[in-house]
Amino acid sequence: MQHADVYCSVTDNGNIQGFIGLQENYIAGLFIAKEYQSQHIGTTLLNVAKKKYHCLVLDVYLENQRAVKFYQHNGFHITKHDNLEAEMTWINKIL
Repeated sequence: MQHADVYCSVTDNGNIQGFIGLQENYIAGLFIAKEYQSQHIGTTLLNVAKKKYHCLVLDVYLENQRAVKFYQHNGFHITKHDNLEAEMTWINKIL
């Protein structure tokens, strides 16, 4: 297993709301607990990654249209795809 940097969003009482795992500029996973979804936590965690790298890449299942739309809303574009998955890329245009 490759090393990953993990960043968490935690409530004041220590409950983990969600986390993002990065392997260099590859987003290995972004997960938000169901009860904390739609509260901008995913966007906040993505912004942490965007501050570290000028380019981010991830893979997403195409059938997960909620995730595809979330990433597109956050500036990612589909750069490759097959029948099941899409590679999505975000590039910081302000350097």
